[in-house]
Amino acid sequence: MKRITIIGLGLIGGSLGLALRDPTLEIIGYDTSRDSVSRSLKMGAIDTAAKTLAVSVESSDLVILATPLLAMPYVMQEISPALPPDSTVTDTGSAKAAVMEWAEAHLPNVNFIGGHPMAGKELPGVENAEADIFRSATYCLCPSPTASPAAVDTVLTVVEKVGALPYFPDPREHDAMVAASSHLPLILSSALMTMVSSSESWREIRRVASSGFSGATRLASTVPSMSTGICVTNREAIELWIDRYIEELLGYKALLAAGQDNIEAGLTAARNARENWLSGRDSSPGWRPPPVPGLAQQLSSLLLGESLVNRSRKLMGLYERRTSENEKGTP
Repeated sequence: MKRITIIGLGLIGGSLGLALRDPTLEIIGYDTSRDSVSRSLKMGAIDTAAKTLAVSVESSDLVILATPLLAMPYVMQEISPALPPDSTVTDTGSAKAAVMEWAEAHLPNVNFIGGHPMAGKELPGVENAEADIFRSATYCLCPSPTASPAAVDTVLTVVEKVGALPYFPDPREHDAMVAASSHLPLILSSALMTMVSSSESWREIRRVASSGFSGATRLASTVPSMSTGICVTNREAIELWIDRYIEELLGYKALLAAGQDNIEAGLTAARNARENWLSGRDSSPGWRPPPVPGLAQQLSSLLLGESLVNRSRKLMGLYERRTSENEKGTP
């Protein structure tokens, strides 16, 4: 690749620019905020600032959409006529099913690979961007059915360069998983903050609120426009997990009423589950570490149906060739 375009110069877009910085690569940036563009140039997150969306994607080998979710349909419509034939486009949105539908509607002649780096923080803006934010993080990739192996290879190159670990979930499977692990915590954090701060005792409570409350409400500081996009595009999955969480809270309420031994057992189970997760172990009885699926296995399970078997084999062959070349030190 010689030229990459990043549309949306916030925390993730800016961090990608910093992580991809290379003297042999030109990074073009576009954002509606002049301040974000100026900061990105000064930080070295981008080399060139484009004045329009159309100009930003001309002659780019890869276009990365790092805008808020609800802005993506508009951006896709605007860049579509200006994209070179057989272009490769990816995104960083945290809901994949909706993004894949938008791409199918607005980018019909493009190799689109949905993307979601499982990295970030509640502090917004390119001023908080970090080159190492993606290191060792899972980077979800959802290739469209028409995406070429070469396009997948291009995005894989980016994922590897920023130090992330590629993972190929189905778009709806992705949305269900992140609804539990990412989107529900956002809702819980916000609900706790509004509940306590609207209490008549808030003036007194705030004096004793410390690190526990701060940590539990950290995600409430997420930019509302981003949070809204998450809620709108992944509403059904989030609602299902809210129902499950309410059931769990009622269970803990029952444990409290049942006495010390019962609540201690519940809290112990939760602590053990978290410790097992942090150490890479499962909390189920008799668990043994399973073999880590390679990209070939992930792609194979993702691409179902006879019409996609050949594509799966091509993608697996692509991965095998990449792995072989890396082991041999082939540039």
